[in-house]
Amino acid sequence: MASILNVDKIRATGSTTDGLTVNSSGQVAQPALPFAMVTNTSGATVTPQTTVPFNNVISSRGISWDTSAYTFTVPVTGIYSFSGALRVQATRDFLWWGVADNSGNHLQTQKLVLAHGSSGNFTTASGSILASLTAATNYKIIFNDSGGGSSVAITVNQTWMDVHLVG
Repeated sequence: MASILNVDKIRATGSTTDGLTVNSSGQVAQPALPFAMVTNTSGATVTPQTTVPFNNVISSRGISWDTSAYTFTVPVTGIYSFSGALRVQATRDFLWWGVADNSGNHLQTQKLVLAHGSSGNFTTASGSILASLTAATNYKIIFNDSGGGSSVAITVNQTWMDVHLVG
């Protein structure tokens, strides 16, 4: 037997804050969906393979980002979408970024956002991945390049990451 549920808001148990809203057109808003938008504003010089120095949180809800250690934790275990760019001020044959646990272990080694070469004095790896994350675990974005361990400057404000819970 089919039934119809006529509601416009769904709240968490004991909460006065809406967890889900459906408007009259059937569009769904998730105002408590965890997300973070971060960037690099310092132009740090680093030696790959290392953590991307995301030192500025533009906006965040639920995802805790440590702007000193460049690590983050998520509040809910699930699948997260990562979309971002890493630009270095150097010509490299390749450059990649990926998601790792706090020990530097890649979550999925086959999921790297990769760039091949540059004709100017910069190289950018931009793209997106999905990753399964566990609540209260430290994670970070790491990268490497073809520079053979030589230091490279991160380009200010052109190195950014957006993260949000998919489900």
